[in-house]
Amino acid sequence: MKQLPRAIGLCAARRPVFSARTPTMISSLSSVPRGACAATPIRPEIGNAADAMDGETPPGLVDVGEVELMEGGDSDSEAEDDEIKDSDAVFLSGRTEEDFSCLEMHVYDAEAGTLYVHHDVTLPAFPLAVEWCTMGTGGAADSFAAVGTFEPVIEIWDLDVMDPMEPVMSLGAKPRAEKKKKKKKQRQQEASKPELADGSHADAVMSLSWARHSPTVLASGSADKTVKLWDLNAGVCAMTLSHHADKVAAVAWHGAELAVLLTGSDDGTLAVRDARAETVGASFAVGAKVEAACW
Repeated sequence: MKQLPRAIGLCAARRPVFSARTPTMISSLSSVPRGACAATPIRPEIGNAADAMDGETPPGLVDVGEVELMEGGDSDSEAEDDEIKDSDAVFLSGRTEEDFSCLEMHVYDAEAGTLYVHHDVTLPAFPLAVEWCTMGTGGAADSFAAVGTFEPVIEIWDLDVMDPMEPVMSLGAKPRAEKKKKKKKQRQQEASKPELADGSHADAVMSLSWARHSPTVLASGSADKTVKLWDLNAGVCAMTLSHHADKVAAVAWHGAELAVLLTGSDDGTLAVRDARAETVGASFAVGAKVEAACW
């Protein structure tokens, strides 16, 4: 039996990982459960379907400017290349090379013994945290990535869409009002500078943890010294915890105990907090800044 490469299943350290050939930094990692991704991802095709219906989006398509989202590729061979098997091992990485940042989805094909980048997503800022989640819909194609960057907004990207134009949700950002069509450059400029909503973080999002036992909840730790709990159904902040005195670089839900959260901060402490309680359950001084923590 072939062994999985050591890269799969490892936790990303806060210290950057550089390539010997190029100044590439791997700043975050997240594993994806086997079989969680859609077998055939959606591949965008250039079109102008919205114009054909006086600006209305045709049934079955997602309006992302002038792009139609269609299942499969242009040919059988391309669709076969895009296919993700239930036996494949998948993980996500946040990568930055010079001024370019992206989210990459890596696939390890155990039968062929190959590890490759299936597709990537261009990010507007340096990725500090990446966390796989399902958003609680429970569908067959229900695979998303939450991304925290130096911006105070958390972006949720659909992993079953190749080359997406924009995230499906931006936690902490006000929804953009319906406006007349604009050029691609204008849309990108507006997307890169979202207007913050009430309850948003005020600084960089440094850590993320999705609650597997409560799939509509995402926890985030920020440089603004707070921990926030997000309702993924409503796309709003449900609770703010302020028990740390410095940047919160680590958050991790307990695997079995509902509502129990582990947090770590630059203030040199680890805290165990029940989200239903008003006070911290336990706190431990570690004598140094906490960069990562897990149960």
